[in-house]
Amino acid sequence: MFGTDDQPERRIVLLASALRFFGQLVLCYPAALVAGAPITFLLSKFGLSGAHPQSDVYFAGYEALICLFIGPFVGWCAGRAMPLLVVTGRWIWVAPAILLLSELTLQVRIRAASLPEFLFATSANEGLGVFLVTLPVGSVAGYSIGMALVGMRRLRAVLVRRHAVALALASTAVFSLCVGLLGNYEREKLEWWSRLRTVVDPLGVVFSPEAKSLCANPQNAPVSIRLTRGTRVERLENRFCKDGRLSDTDAGRDGFMVDKVRVLTGPSTGMQGWVGAYGLNPM
Repeated sequence: MFGTDDQPERRIVLLASALRFFGQLVLCYPAALVAGAPITFLLSKFGLSGAHPQSDVYFAGYEALICLFIGPFVGWCAGRAMPLLVVTGRWIWVAPAILLLSELTLQVRIRAASLPEFLFATSANEGLGVFLVTLPVGSVAGYSIGMALVGMRRLRAVLVRRHAVALALASTAVFSLCVGLLGNYEREKLEWWSRLRTVVDPLGVVFSPEAKSLCANPQNAPVSIRLTRGTRVERLENRFCKDGRLSDTDAGRDGFMVDKVRVLTGPSTGMQGWVGAYGLNPM
């Protein structure tokens, strides 16, 4: 009979904790974006905005890095201003991190023949992986680090008061290194993506291990298989066929173009061979 008097108070405490938890989970992402806006603007001046209007692709690696690096500052400021947020704020990274890890594991398993959805927003994926997973997770992870630092008074005193300049320089160096690595990754992935093709011929295309066989008999090359519509391939080389032979120059009206490709999807995944370019379209 005496225990029932504490139930309403406990519920209020749990409700307040839940509100603080989910409030921080939702708000730390836009807060990190606003706080990191000057860095985003600065990177864009150096051509590192991640936007590629011509190919309808947006690379979110730089923005995710900014969220991760600016998040501790946002979390530290919030924790210093409102200490009640620290207890829940340092743990809000767990659920989003599990979500991101499961997404990464899924993409590694299926080995999709396309740009990674958690870093590249395209018209095909509508940026769902980027704007609903990667950027929020980066913000939450950084925010939680900042919250954890608020509760570590001794470490905070050493880092902030005694070695503030060294910490700032080290952070800038690490950030610059990461930006360089992301730039290389972005270029490599976009170059690879530009070579991707999809079989669009309703009847499929003849796939032959030898270009000469395909040039001599494009519709029924010996020892060939047929790649069905929708199969994705990577174009490795482009040549011309004329009079049943390979040529490095335009074959004109009497010839046709052939591509050496690596099959990325379907039963023939991993095989390399030649197909008629007429049956392929860019991604």
